[in-house]
Amino acid sequence: MRIGKIIDRYQWYFLLVLLAFSTFLALYFLKGLSIYGDDVNYVPLVPSILSGTFKEFSNIFSIRLLMILPLALSVKIFGYNNYGAGMYSVFCYVATVAIVFLIGRKSYDAKTGLLAAFLYSIYPMSVRYSSTADVPSPTAFYIGLALLFFVYARKKRNGWYYILSGIFAFMATLVDTISYVSIFAFIACIILYAFLDAVKKRSLKIDYKPFLYILGLATAIVILGFLNIYLTATGEPFYEFNLTNSFYSATGKPNTIFYTNADLMFYVNGLLPYNFIGKVASNGLSGLANAVLSIFSLSSLNTNDVGLFIYFVILFSIYLVYKRDKESYFLMLFALISILYLEFGTMSITHYYPIYRLVRFTVIISIPIMLVLARGVMLLQNKKKNAFWGFLAAAIVILLFISSIPLDYFWYALNHNTMLYSQLIAEKLENASNISNSYIYAPTLLNTFVQYYMGFKSTKGTFFYNNGNYSGSFMPSCSSIPNDSYIIIPSKLALSYIDDNSTWPVPNPWYINESWAFNPSICNLTLYYDTYNSSQTKNLSIINLEYTGNIYYKK
Repeated sequence: MRIGKIIDRYQWYFLLVLLAFSTFLALYFLKGLSIYGDDVNYVPLVPSILSGTFKEFSNIFSIRLLMILPLALSVKIFGYNNYGAGMYSVFCYVATVAIVFLIGRKSYDAKTGLLAAFLYSIYPMSVRYSSTADVPSPTAFYIGLALLFFVYARKKRNGWYYILSGIFAFMATLVDTISYVSIFAFIACIILYAFLDAVKKRSLKIDYKPFLYILGLATAIVILGFLNIYLTATGEPFYEFNLTNSFYSATGKPNTIFYTNADLMFYVNGLLPYNFIGKVASNGLSGLANAVLSIFSLSSLNTNDVGLFIYFVILFSIYLVYKRDKESYFLMLFALISILYLEFGTMSITHYYPIYRLVRFTVIISIPIMLVLARGVMLLQNKKKNAFWGFLAAAIVILLFISSIPLDYFWYALNHNTMLYSQLIAEKLENASNISNSYIYAPTLLNTFVQYYMGFKSTKGTFFYNNGNYSGSFMPSCSSIPNDSYIIIPSKLALSYIDDNSTWPVPNPWYINESWAFNPSICNLTLYYDTYNSSQTKNLSIINLEYTGNIYYKK
């Protein structure tokens, strides 16, 4: 029996194996709270959700209901630990692997669907955010559902699928507002296909079912409007829209996005991180040799979210256009419109404010580009039934897998090693004497994480300072620290990096303003627990030193 027929016959078993593999990856690289996302803004909302007192308020993160509500449920089930923080994303990551398979199976065949699902499961961005208390994994999940029903609707000409696609697309915006870009891409595709159909037929008698997608959007918006009456502090039915517009339209004002990277090469550099044809590097290696070293060597790793994937996505996209593979046109068009909006779009409808840029926002296109990549690999593998092309296709997949491992391990180790300080500090504070009747001081970079691992345990007073001028607050003076207080001070090595108020173009927002931080005895502070030099953190590779901290006590 040919391999293709075996895969077709046992495709669901292969999918189960792939889901088991994805679950293993997510749990092996489990992060929970992460230092490179917006986790710090979501976990403080968990206690009020679990206590039933939660209301949406003037905080952009409080309106991301499909991020914070499932996160709270996960914490309820698993507790205030990394499993509680990460299992919602783990579920979304594994479920999205299945969704990618279903889209590939419907668009092409089972073999392509399985390969696309595998590629998505090892895509560095997927793995990096597969188990964090942040939005990329849930965002991909809901956009994936929207794409799944849209593809099914196109295949079956079923209006109800378009409605469901619109509903899930809007649900994605309740995870992260960047998902509005996907809605724009869907509507742009619908209008463009309708226009091309009308031109082809020279008639307005076209299939209007795709426009039912907008009905799905409207339905979801109306339902949310009723929910807002009960969920918002003000009772406004469309609170999300008003707050989102205010946040993203008033750039530079308080409680808004305060800067946007204006570099038009931002996503080009972010998605194509390796320079294979550059000049000889400072280490004496050629551009190609240096790139290879930065791909496979942990000691000189070029850290990024995408690895080698986008290079091959571009090559195979060109190949699919050359082959006139019409089945891939929608996926490529959706990805192209999305990335163009991420690069040139506006954060406001009424004003042109260049959209805020982060490479992780390209999670919007992660599903369609994995499908396009898989399709290209499968066509290459089948090319003229020549064994060479089959070996080449297999080599590409193996290369993508092997080259993603160093990236996955780096982001895991970076987060695990750094977050260990917060966990150890929380453990020591939980067991500290008279902690419920004590005051705790801590730098902003540590406080939310320490609170989370303590289960937001109540204390007599908790005052968290920003260590600088980021929001106009500073570390307390000696006289203002009451007796019976615990204070977390960054390690001396970390202080030497933080204590710099000359950073260009703006002052370092976390510089230390009180000299006693370098000599705690000035404030009669005694070392309660030396986290930085403990056996559990000894010899760990720490890049973000500002997260390191030791606990002192004032009697």
